[in-house]
Amino acid sequence: MDYELHDASYSSLRPSDTARSISSGQETTTVNSQNRALRAENETLRREKGEIESKYKEQIITLKSQLRDIEEQLQNAQKNALEEKESANKEKKEKKDLKIQLQSEIEEKTQALEKMNEVEKRLLEKENQKRKAEQALQYEIEEKKEALNKAEDLEKKNKTEIEKRRKIEKDNDMLIYENESQKSEVERLKRELELEINLESEYET
Repeated sequence: MDYELHDASYSSLRPSDTARSISSGQETTTVNSQNRALRAENETLRREKGEIESKYKEQIITLKSQLRDIEEQLQNAQKNALEEKESANKEKKEKKDLKIQLQSEIEEKTQALEKMNEVEKRLLEKENQKRKAEQALQYEIEEKKEALNKAEDLEKKNKTEIEKRRKIEKDNDMLIYENESQKSEVERLKRELELEINLESEYET
Protein backbone atom coordinates (compact mmCIF):
# COMPACT_ATOMS: atom_id res chain seq x y z
CA MET A 1 0.00 0.00 0.00
CA ASP A 2 2.86 2.44 0.78
CA TYR A 3 4.41 1.61 -2.58
CA GLU A 4 1.19 2.41 -4.44
CA LEU A 5 0.86 5.79 -2.72
CA HIS A 6 4.45 6.48 -3.54
CA ASP A 7 3.87 5.69 -7.24
CA ALA A 8 0.74 7.84 -7.31
CA SER A 9 2.62 10.78 -5.88
CA TYR A 10 5.25 10.40 -8.52
CA SER A 11 2.76 10.17 -11.39
CA SER A 12 1.08 13.36 -10.24
CA LEU A 13 4.26 15.45 -10.55
CA ARG A 14 4.13 18.39 -12.94
CA PRO A 15 6.58 18.61 -15.94
CA SER A 16 8.41 21.40 -14.21
CA ASP A 17 9.45 18.95 -11.52
CA THR A 18 10.93 16.39 -13.94
CA ALA A 19 14.50 17.69 -13.74
CA ARG A 20 14.45 17.59 -10.01
CA SER A 21 13.02 14.09 -10.07
CA ILE A 22 15.75 12.86 -12.39
CA SER A 23 18.40 14.36 -10.19
CA SER A 24 17.04 12.47 -7.30
CA GLY A 25 16.67 9.19 -9.25
CA GLN A 26 19.33 7.52 -7.29
CA GLU A 27 17.58 8.45 -4.06
CA THR A 28 14.29 7.24 -5.51
CA THR A 29 15.82 3.91 -6.43
CA THR A 30 17.08 3.55 -2.93
CA VAL A 31 13.66 4.41 -1.55
CA ASN A 32 12.02 1.94 -3.90
CA SER A 33 14.41 -0.73 -2.82
CA GLN A 34 13.64 0.07 0.76
CA ASN A 35 9.91 0.02 0.01
CA ARG A 36 10.19 -3.35 -1.69
CA ALA A 37 12.14 -4.64 1.24
CA LEU A 38 9.54 -3.22 3.58
CA ARG A 39 6.72 -4.77 1.52
CA ALA A 40 8.51 -8.11 1.56
CA GLU A 41 9.06 -7.79 5.27
CA ASN A 42 5.44 -6.74 5.74
CA GLU A 43 4.31 -9.70 3.65
CA THR A 44 6.48 -11.99 5.71
CA LEU A 45 5.12 -10.46 8.89
CA ARG A 46 1.53 -10.77 7.60
CA ARG A 47 2.19 -14.40 6.68
CA GLU A 48 3.77 -15.09 10.04
CA LYS A 49 0.96 -13.21 11.69
CA GLY A 50 -1.57 -15.33 9.76
CA GLU A 51 0.27 -18.48 10.72
CA ILE A 52 0.50 -17.35 14.30
CA GLU A 53 -3.16 -16.32 14.29
CA SER A 54 -4.12 -19.63 12.68
CA LYS A 55 -1.97 -21.53 15.14
CA TYR A 56 -3.13 -19.69 18.20
CA LYS A 57 -6.70 -19.44 16.93
CA GLU A 58 -7.07 -23.18 17.41
CA GLN A 59 -5.40 -22.88 20.80
CA ILE A 60 -7.65 -19.96 21.65
CA ILE A 61 -10.70 -21.96 20.52
CA THR A 62 -9.44 -24.89 22.60
CA LEU A 63 -8.73 -22.61 25.56
CA LYS A 64 -12.12 -20.96 25.19
CA SER A 65 -13.72 -24.40 25.06
CA GLN A 66 -11.72 -25.40 28.10
CA LEU A 67 -12.68 -22.11 29.74
CA ARG A 68 -16.34 -22.79 28.97
CA ASP A 69 -15.92 -26.29 30.38
CA ILE A 70 -14.21 -24.87 33.44
CA GLU A 71 -16.91 -22.21 33.81
CA GLU A 72 -19.57 -24.89 33.36
CA GLN A 73 -17.81 -27.11 35.88
CA LEU A 74 -17.48 -24.12 38.18
CA GLN A 75 -21.16 -23.32 37.76
CA ASN A 76 -22.01 -26.97 38.35
CA ALA A 77 -19.68 -27.00 41.33
CA GLN A 78 -21.25 -23.81 42.64
CA LYS A 79 -24.69 -25.26 41.96
CA ASN A 80 -23.70 -28.51 43.64
CA ALA A 81 -22.13 -26.57 46.49
CA LEU A 82 -25.31 -24.52 46.79
CA GLU A 83 -27.41 -27.67 46.64
CA GLU A 84 -25.11 -29.35 49.13
CA LYS A 85 -25.30 -26.28 51.33
CA GLU A 86 -29.08 -26.23 51.02
CA SER A 87 -29.12 -29.99 51.65
CA ALA A 88 -26.78 -29.52 54.61
CA ASN A 89 -28.95 -26.68 55.93
CA LYS A 90 -32.04 -28.81 55.37
CA GLU A 91 -30.39 -31.77 57.07
CA LYS A 92 -29.20 -29.48 59.87
CA LYS A 93 -32.73 -28.09 60.25
CA GLU A 94 -34.19 -31.61 60.17
CA LYS A 95 -31.67 -32.73 62.79
CA LYS A 96 -32.47 -29.65 64.87
CA ASP A 97 -36.20 -30.31 64.53
CA LEU A 98 -35.59 -33.98 65.33
CA LYS A 99 -33.51 -32.99 68.34
CA ILE A 100 -36.27 -30.65 69.52
CA GLN A 101 -38.83 -33.41 68.94
CA LEU A 102 -36.68 -35.95 70.78
CA GLN A 103 -36.12 -33.50 73.65
CA SER A 104 -39.87 -32.90 73.78
CA GLU A 105 -40.54 -36.65 73.76
CA ILE A 106 -37.87 -37.17 76.44
CA GLU A 107 -39.44 -34.44 78.58
CA GLU A 108 -42.91 -35.93 78.07
CA LYS A 109 -41.66 -39.43 78.90
CA THR A 110 -39.73 -38.07 81.89
CA GLN A 111 -42.86 -36.31 83.14
CA ALA A 112 -44.90 -39.45 82.48
CA LEU A 113 -42.29 -41.52 84.34
CA GLU A 114 -42.32 -39.06 87.23
CA LYS A 115 -46.13 -39.22 87.31
CA MET A 116 -45.99 -43.02 87.16
CA ASN A 117 -43.43 -43.06 89.98
CA GLU A 118 -45.65 -40.70 91.95
CA VAL A 119 -48.67 -42.93 91.28
CA GLU A 120 -46.66 -46.02 92.28
CA LYS A 121 -45.52 -44.20 95.41
CA ARG A 122 -49.11 -43.30 96.29
CA LEU A 123 -50.22 -46.86 95.51
CA LEU A 124 -47.43 -48.19 97.74
CA GLU A 125 -48.47 -45.80 100.50
CA LYS A 126 -52.10 -46.89 100.12
CA GLU A 127 -50.97 -50.53 100.06
CA ASN A 128 -49.02 -49.95 103.26
CA GLN A 129 -52.01 -48.17 104.78
CA LYS A 130 -54.24 -51.05 103.66
CA ARG A 131 -51.80 -53.58 105.12
CA LYS A 132 -51.64 -51.64 108.39
CA ALA A 133 -55.44 -51.36 108.44
CA GLU A 134 -55.74 -55.09 107.75
CA GLN A 135 -53.20 -55.84 110.48
CA ALA A 136 -55.03 -53.52 112.87
CA LEU A 137 -58.33 -55.17 111.91
CA GLN A 138 -56.75 -58.60 112.36
CA TYR A 139 -55.41 -57.57 115.76
CA GLU A 140 -58.82 -56.16 116.67
CA ILE A 141 -60.53 -59.37 115.48
CA GLU A 142 -58.05 -61.47 117.44
CA GLU A 143 -58.53 -59.26 120.49
CA LYS A 144 -62.30 -59.53 120.11
CA LYS A 145 -62.02 -63.30 119.64
CA GLU A 146 -59.82 -63.47 122.70
CA ALA A 147 -62.22 -61.26 124.62
CA LEU A 148 -65.13 -63.38 123.36
CA ASN A 149 -63.33 -66.55 124.38
CA LYS A 150 -62.62 -65.02 127.77
CA ALA A 151 -66.26 -63.95 128.03
CA GLU A 152 -67.39 -67.42 127.03
CA ASP A 153 -64.98 -68.96 129.53
CA LEU A 154 -66.19 -66.53 132.17
CA GLU A 155 -69.77 -67.28 131.26
CA LYS A 156 -69.03 -70.98 131.50
CA LYS A 157 -67.35 -70.40 134.84
CA ASN A 158 -70.28 -68.30 135.96
CA LYS A 159 -72.69 -71.00 134.84
CA THR A 160 -70.59 -73.57 136.64
CA GLU A 161 -70.48 -71.37 139.72
CA ILE A 162 -74.21 -70.76 139.47
CA GLU A 163 -74.83 -74.47 139.09
CA LYS A 164 -72.52 -75.14 142.00
CA ARG A 165 -74.26 -72.46 144.03
CA ARG A 166 -77.64 -73.79 143.07
CA LYS A 167 -76.51 -77.28 144.00
CA ILE A 168 -75.16 -75.99 147.27
CA GLU A 169 -78.34 -74.05 147.86
CA LYS A 170 -80.32 -77.13 146.98
CA ASP A 171 -78.16 -79.20 149.26
CA ASN A 172 -78.59 -76.58 151.96
CA ASP A 173 -82.30 -76.60 151.40
CA MET A 174 -82.28 -80.37 151.70
CA LEU A 175 -80.21 -80.15 154.85
CA ILE A 176 -82.53 -77.51 156.25
CA TYR A 177 -85.50 -79.61 155.28
CA GLU A 178 -83.93 -82.67 156.82
CA ASN A 179 -82.99 -80.70 159.91
CA GLU A 180 -86.48 -79.37 160.18
CA SER A 181 -87.84 -82.83 159.62
CA GLN A 182 -85.52 -84.22 162.21
CA LYS A 183 -86.46 -81.43 164.60
CA SER A 184 -90.09 -82.14 164.02
CA GLU A 185 -89.45 -85.82 164.55
CA VAL A 186 -87.50 -85.08 167.70
CA GLU A 187 -90.26 -82.85 168.93
CA ARG A 188 -92.79 -85.49 168.07
CA LEU A 189 -90.75 -88.11 169.81
CA LYS A 190 -90.25 -85.80 172.76
CA ARG A 191 -93.96 -85.22 172.92
CA GLU A 192 -94.66 -88.88 172.65
CA LEU A 193 -92.08 -89.56 175.30
CA GLU A 194 -93.54 -86.96 177.57
CA LEU A 195 -96.96 -88.32 176.89
CA GLU A 196 -95.84 -91.80 177.73
CA ILE A 197 -94.09 -90.52 180.78
CA ASN A 198 -97.15 -88.67 181.82
CA LEU A 199 -99.31 -91.66 181.15
CA GLU A 200 -96.96 -93.88 183.01
CA SER A 201 -96.96 -91.49 185.88
CA GLU A 202 -100.68 -91.48 185.94
CA TYR A 203 -100.77 -95.26 185.98
CA GLU A 204 -98.36 -95.35 188.82
CA THR A 205 -100.44 -93.07 190.87
